[in-house]
Amino acid sequence: MVIVRNRVTGQLKEFISNEMKGKKVKVAIHKTLYVSDMKEIQNMLNILMKKLRELLRKNGKLDLNNAIELEVELVGPRLKMHEKLMVLKIWNMNSANNYVFKTKWNNFVKANEKDLKENTKIRSVRFSYTKSFALQLHI
Repeated sequence: MVIVRNRVTGQLKEFISNEMKGKKVKVAIHKTLYVSDMKEIQNMLNILMKKLRELLRKNGKLDLNNAIELEVELVGPRLKMHEKLMVLKIWNMNSANNYVFKTKWNNFVKANEKDLKENTKIRSVRFSYTKSFALQLHI
């Protein structure tokens, strides 16, 4: 796999490492945000499970498979931690199982709507105290 390094990627990694003391920053998925992902009525971000790279540790996967919802932090495209925890869970559909960020997704969209674009990378970040994700604009 080739990882393209650019100014935005460097700033994000520096922010996560230096400011937030995060580690193990890796791309979980390169997702296109559709209009439906941004609609207020949705209030969730749907991510196809089969398209994700390693998103969670085994114990996190077991929790989600046992219908336990995980509270996670989300860093927005302005390199700022969203003030409300997001709920990550598995959503079982007839065609496939998906991960969804739910509950506070609308708040995140409203706070970042000028910066959210169609092509966004979601990075998985490990902090000592919690599981977190960062949305990075793909430029």
